[in-house]
Amino acid sequence: MGVLKSKRKESQLFVYDTYRKYATELLRTLSACLSAERFKNLNNFQLWFFDREIFYLQGDLHNIANEILQANSIYPTNESEYKERRNHQTSAIGYCHSIQNDIISVFDLESDCMKPILHIANDFNNLEGLLKKWRKANKKVTVWNLVTLLISAMWTTTVILT
Repeated sequence: MGVLKSKRKESQLFVYDTYRKYATELLRTLSACLSAERFKNLNNFQLWFFDREIFYLQGDLHNIANEILQANSIYPTNESEYKERRNHQTSAIGYCHSIQNDIISVFDLESDCMKPILHIANDFNNLEGLLKKWRKANKKVTVWNLVTLLISAMWTTTVILT
């Protein structure tokens, strides 16, 4: 059911807090694993590959944050708003899956970093699960919910006028 504008408040978004924790952990691990000493023996193609994949990871992290915040800013009161919010949530799930694949593929070449990277991939799998639960918790706006909302709005107006 939609939330009246007068009743809306800033939500405590656990999904976003979890995302920020995992993103920080990923960036710290990347900086530790990408020290210059580890890449002395790599050729130019391998260095280019690492740079490109890190660039994609940063873009995906940025996109997850945007999708989560956009989905959280929508208070669905009709079917189109519900679908738009669900689309943002689905996009965030897709970016999580993309990050999992990217961080595993980028570190196939660098075996010393595989243990912490696999841990981070598992963290993003957990975030993907949280996003799916959040998406599932959003109940579809039905005709009954809209009728209930209209009746309560009409009742409030009637009480105020009398």
